[in-house]
Amino acid sequence: MLGSHRLTKWVALAALVLAPAWGSAALLTIGPDSSFVPRVLTQLPTSAPVAGTALATLGDGSVGFNGGLAHDGSGLFAIGNDSSGASTLYSMTTAGGSLTAVGSPGLLGSGFYGGLAYRSGGGLYAIASDSSGKSTLYDVTGGSATAVGLGLGDGFYGGLTWNADKGQLYAIAGDSLGVPWSLVAIDADTGAATPLFALGDGSIGFNGGLAYDAAADRFFVIGSDSLANSSLYSFTLAGLVSVTQIGSSFGQGFLNASLVLLPDGDQPVPEPPTLWLLSSLLFVRLVSRRSRRR
Repeated sequence: MLGSHRLTKWVALAALVLAPAWGSAALLTIGPDSSFVPRVLTQLPTSAPVAGTALATLGDGSVGFNGGLAHDGSGLFAIGNDSSGASTLYSMTTAGGSLTAVGSPGLLGSGFYGGLAYRSGGGLYAIASDSSGKSTLYDVTGGSATAVGLGLGDGFYGGLTWNADKGQLYAIAGDSLGVPWSLVAIDADTGAATPLFALGDGSIGFNGGLAYDAAADRFFVIGSDSLANSSLYSFTLAGLVSVTQIGSSFGQGFLNASLVLLPDGDQPVPEPPTLWLLSSLLFVRLVSRRSRRR
């Protein structure tokens, strides 16, 4: 028989291999597949060094998940856009499983590339823009879109998040050249937008998504340079002086207004078959080592 202390040691090792981020907050975003379709659900740590971990590839490639990502406390929601520009709300697990359209395909309408956020106790919100770049906030709870207010302004393509501490939504707006690098506060009830401050000098486009960490009272945002090299940044409402890059670039093409923070205990976990397979391999290894020692 194998010693119970040795088995315990290997079980602990398995836990480390399978879920290095268990017990701590983690960020999820959407990256490109090998054909540059935005559909790879990717996990990022919240501290340097940053290295992304692909969790799942969503769909069959006919839909790009570049409209936002949100967590409602139980699972994920994302906005996907097909080749015609039709936008659909999807639900999934935090590991990218059980991908399901919420409502009929294209029910949202079109132009939803500006981010998605869950307002605690108040549903899902997203930003869409028309062909001229005019952006509007929408309530998309249930998979259909209802405009909130008369419009936000131009070029809101950078992401959307909910700050429960302030009771406001926050988004990233673009400048006259279309580069998203300005933080804006939004009243979720009226859709009124209040510009706050710039996140840089315009050399980095912050269009990869925005997330708020209530425990640390800070924001996370993905910014990319002119070659689409993407990096994680953090900042507070103290302004530009608080903007800090976390580690180096973690990949290219994370331009999809999709970033969400999963709180402690809500990290994606491996599917049961994976757990079973690794446990079996560990057991075989232990038996083999014991046999060699006889």
